[in-house]
This record gives sequence, structure tokens and C-alpha cells, in this order.
Amino acid sequence: MEPRQSPNFPDSFARVTIKGLCFKDGKMLLCRDTTAVVRGGPEFLEMPGGGWDFGENFHETLKREAQEEMGLEIISVSEKPLFVYPVKKEGSHGMDWYWALVLVFAIDFKDFNFTPTVECKELVFLSYDEFLSVNDLFISTQPLQKLLTHEEFKKI
Repeated sequence: MEPRQSPNFPDSFARVTIKGLCFKDGKMLLCRDTTAVVRGGPEFLEMPGGGWDFGENFHETLKREAQEEMGLEIISVSEKPLFVYPVKKEGSHGMDWYWALVLVFAIDFKDFNFTPTVECKELVFLSYDEFLSVNDLFISTQPLQKLLTHEEFKKI
């Protein structure tokens, strides 16, 4: 079956998604996202971040998304991504599927006094073993279960 074309994206489209990897007391921060619930879908765990908007640099994207999703202020972003990988997104943005290129940066927040939103209902902190056993990760976070080693988890 031929994929549908979207009026929103050119034929060669790949969405760039900028995500933040944050650790506190040896645990990884994830957000409980309920965006899909309004469409009858499940809640899922996701890294903070989102789509790279025209005119922004990667750091600006992360800071904007953290403010929009959680009401939190990012105080540091790594100079370069820790991980870069593609994910195939299906049934989104009016398309049967498209590729998203995920760039994951190390980030740190001023504090964790967040404001709940539909994109971040709850902050969840997971140990390495807990992260490996979670089965409700959003598609853009799932590859980290294979890519992130225990040694890297301890260092970030």
C-alpha cells in the first residue's frame, strides 16, 4: 500500500525530535504523558522534549518544551547529543507513517517543582533496572532500553 502524502510535510520529511535525559540521585527522569488518552490511547512514559521548531537551536527547543510540558526551567544542556537514532512513527500528523530523528541531550533542571499538564501528568524517576523493565515507554524513548548501558546510566 502506498503511504498517504501529508499536506503538512514534503515528500522527504523526517521530523526532528529533541529529548532531554536527566538524572537525580542515580535515577532517570521520565514524564507520564496522557496526551493519547483523549483519543482513547494509553498513558506512556517519555523523556522531556519535543519537536524542533523552525528558527530554534536544540537548546532552545529543550528549554521551550520543558516550560510548556512541565513549567520547569532547564539550567544546563550538553553541548552535543548523547544519542541519535531514528524511529518510525505511525498514524500521526495525518500520515500513515514517517521517520522521526531523535536527538537526546543530557539536561539538568533548576528544581523539580513542576506544573502538571496533559504532556506531563507526573514526574517518574526510575533506576536502571526499572527502566529496562518498563513496558509503557513512548516510541521515541524505547530505543534507549537497548542503547543506554548501565555504565552510561551511572555516569550521566
